[in-house]
Amino acid sequence: MATAVPALTCDAIPYDNEMDTNKNSLYDRESTYQKVFGARSGRRLDPSLAKQGREKEHRQMEEFQVFDRALENFAKGKRVRGKWVDDERYNDDGRESVRSRFVAMQFAWDVRGDTIAGTPPLAAFRLVVSFASSLYSTGIGYDGALALYDVPVAFFHAHIDEDIYVAPPKGEEPEGIVYQLKRALYGTRRASLLFQNLIVEVMEKGGFARIKVTVQVYYNKERLLM
Repeated sequence: MATAVPALTCDAIPYDNEMDTNKNSLYDRESTYQKVFGARSGRRLDPSLAKQGREKEHRQMEEFQVFDRALENFAKGKRVRGKWVDDERYNDDGRESVRSRFVAMQFAWDVRGDTIAGTPPLAAFRLVVSFASSLYSTGIGYDGALALYDVPVAFFHAHIDEDIYVAPPKGEEPEGIVYQLKRALYGTRRASLLFQNLIVEVMEKGGFARIKVTVQVYYNKERLLM
């Protein structure tokens, strides 16, 4: 269980130009948009697009309450650094944009058995396709269908179960502020497993049974859904 520390709300942190600007203050979020490079392309990204991408990620983290801002001096749990991963992408209309992810840098220094999340094999996909095709061909009055869905910011849906503090990059926050995680953040070692466990809980509440021979495949007998 995470240990509670003195938390700061957004209103308690000065986000305006009146903040102390002496040489020890590194808080200047606007300047961080000026030198952003694509993670894959290595190309310098448009500052205005980088700002939009990072602000969107900030809004999503606030919406899901991914972390509480806390004073570094009170942080007693695991401490890791945070960083931005940005890259260019193109919208459906061909316009360029920047997708930004704030990630924790929790490296695997030790071997742990509580961080692995299974991925369905190709055989599982074939099983689903065969199931839908069989429903259609049996003539039972049910039109089999295949659908593909995406879960935006998937890990944010899962609660973190470790006491982890992330130090934001220079310029993101006033000095002495760290993020006490409340949700699984990209880059934390248990994020995938925590999201997988959440999926199990949600699917079972929806009347689905987990197939034992492969991971992350569920079947609802009453609704003929897989």
